[in-house]
Amino acid sequence: QTDIRDVLMIGGGGYSYPKYCVSHYDGITMDVVEIDGQITELAKEYFFLDEALEEADGRLNLIQEDGKVYIIDSEKKYDAILNDAFSSLTPVESLSTLESVQQIHDMLNPGGVYLSNVIGSRQGEGSSFLLAETKTVSQVFRYVYLVPCADYGQEISATEIENHMLVASDSPLDIEGAVQVDISSAITLTDDYC
Repeated sequence: QTDIRDVLMIGGGGYSYPKYCVSHYDGITMDVVEIDGQITELAKEYFFLDEALEEADGRLNLIQEDGKVYIIDSEKKYDAILNDAFSSLTPVESLSTLESVQQIHDMLNPGGVYLSNVIGSRQGEGSSFLLAETKTVSQVFRYVYLVPCADYGQEISATEIENHMLVASDSPLDIEGAVQVDISSAITLTDDYC
């Protein structure tokens, strides 16, 4: 699907991507769920979030809520859902489980795409969460791609701990830079075991 209009982002932080998205793509409306109201206030004070909200003219909506609660309670459908919820370098475990991924899947319109920022290595020390999350998402979506997020022109070795973008959809996608990982011995993350 290329016609993405309604986007949900879980984890606002400094709101860099939401501001970029609504300022560069006229047809997109983005809901951003951020649990910490103080983070949002800091973004308004220091990162021009107020100005971005004014310029977005209703296309950027801020929701102060726990991401897990929002995906459980919301009945809204989206074309794309982005998960960038972290506490320091640790992902929010409750959003990484099979149950949460299924709820996210159910919030997507047909052909929708789920993207999740996951920090880890693809092999060796530091790989267990990345491999487990890849396996978990693979049990819900038909197509799952893992893309190392290196700076332009650089490569990330399989044992290097870095950001990786997990991209999932029920439709095949042409994802440049996607790599394969061995998830055969990885665990599945569930609400009672994450």
